[in-house]
Amino acid sequence: MDFKGNVLLVNSPLFRESQHDYDENVIPPMGLAYIASNLKDNGIYCNLLDAVYHKMGVKEICQYFSKTTPSFVGINIFTTNMHLVKEIVEKCQIRTTFIIGGQAAKFLYHEIFNWNTKNKIIVIIGEADFLFSALVQDNDNAISFEEERKNPPRELFKVDAKSPFFPREISDLHLHREFLENEPSKNKNGYKEAFIIASRGCKYSCAFCAAAKNLNKDNLIRRRSAQSIKNEIAEIQSLYNGNVNAIRVLDDLFLRDIQSIKLAGKIFNKSGLSWRSMAHVLSFKDINVATLCDLRKSGCIELFIGVESGSEEILKKIKKFHNIIKIKETFKKVFQAGISIKAYFIYGFPGETENNMSKTFELAIELKNYAKVFGVGFRASAFKFRLYHGTKIYNDFLLKNSMCNIKIMPDNTLSNITGRNLFNFTSGNYSAVSDDCLNKFVEKTNLLKTF
Repeated sequence: MDFKGNVLLVNSPLFRESQHDYDENVIPPMGLAYIASNLKDNGIYCNLLDAVYHKMGVKEICQYFSKTTPSFVGINIFTTNMHLVKEIVEKCQIRTTFIIGGQAAKFLYHEIFNWNTKNKIIVIIGEADFLFSALVQDNDNAISFEEERKNPPRELFKVDAKSPFFPREISDLHLHREFLENEPSKNKNGYKEAFIIASRGCKYSCAFCAAAKNLNKDNLIRRRSAQSIKNEIAEIQSLYNGNVNAIRVLDDLFLRDIQSIKLAGKIFNKSGLSWRSMAHVLSFKDINVATLCDLRKSGCIELFIGVESGSEEILKKIKKFHNIIKIKETFKKVFQAGISIKAYFIYGFPGETENNMSKTFELAIELKNYAKVFGVGFRASAFKFRLYHGTKIYNDFLLKNSMCNIKIMPDNTLSNITGRNLFNFTSGNYSAVSDDCLNKFVEKTNLLKTF
């Protein structure tokens, strides 16, 4: 059937009030952009409102609803901002259908079904690239997994590898880049950067992560073909007419093993672009420095690696690679090849002691010193641990503490200390140290960098 309404997709806000005092770079909502692109390809009018990029709060978003009166509102939800999305839905003054998705949706949908609104709510678990437009067009093949016959109703849809709407071949997905408002983005290194996704899914099962493989067994890890990535890079270069000189690959694991590392080098070789991506310590298990030098020659200037802790005890608890010696050796190899690293650390895991935290800080200092020896960049980015729905740590904590609710709020104290507002949130202190001690470790680790 022909669709005669309009669709608004919303990248949900991180703060209740409109914020104008942070200047951190914002990653574009690529998942929503792919949904918007599929809607456009199906002839459905769509707008994507990036509330994070525009620094909008709940009030401004609701006013935007009243101004544009969309027939459907698609909005993502995270543990970090679930209370804000609830407020947006409940304060909405227009008649619409809310379609809610995101990594946390599978753990929150029972709660979402009980929100106080006269509008219909649909929750999607899984990737909504194709399902969203099918729901908007009332496709008969879109069959709900669960329905509560309230007035208005609540419906749950699941997209897994068995679903006809599962994006099995992601090389065929097309992205209309006009939905990425903040592209190109000037990064910390001064490069004008565009963004791509080259794969979906992660093969690791970290206990603190909702994207862990063991929590998403129904989905498949998929990788785009090298040619499709090259085609997108060429499209970016043509579209921006030389105004982009770098690419950031946003995958959880673009570089996952020796084969993917060699392939990445071939993809970017001769592109004339610098590029950055995520990696795992184990990605470099069988890699020699010569291969990493080839990666650097292809334009790789920086890798993002989650170390999380310098304590083997903590690393074992959170199901991370816990051989500290191997971590150090890996960083040395990458640095020796001339590639910079941004390393991520987390303080405040349940029961974590000051001794555990000291080991993390000492490791961060040692890694920075390795970078200085080889004359390359090192940046440490430290966070306070917070509970995310559905993760192993969350479930374990729930069993031990009979905790029913978590509410993550902006950590103003930590923001004032670090001068970094966008990434400082708290759901409480679960460690064995005081708030002051915990905050101090986060603060001084964030100061570690070579240049």
